[in-house]
Amino acid sequence: MITENSKLTFGKHKGTPLKYCPPEYLKWLSENLGGGDFHEWAKAAGETLRTLETEGAATASLEKQADEFLRKHGVDPQKYKNAQHQQRNRNGPRRRRN
Repeated sequence: MITENSKLTFGKHKGTPLKYCPPEYLKWLSENLGGGDFHEWAKAAGETLRTLETEGAATASLEKQADEFLRKHGVDPQKYKNAQHQQRNRNGPRRRRN
């Protein structure tokens, strides 16, 4: 069974799990490989694309809610994000705790 974790065995993204392929490529696979031996790949590509779109919408919704929360408390969301980015750059990469 082919899933979003299955690595492509063909094409320019050969060896890449479906979930890490660009959305345009997943769309192309789902629209162009529907017949013959690649039917299962087309189906899995379409399902993976729908999952990624749903997750992307959920992330965008959370970001919007966070921005609204910051505005409600008198903080400019863009300035906050810029300050966080600058702080990370000053401190270097995060280190994992054991």
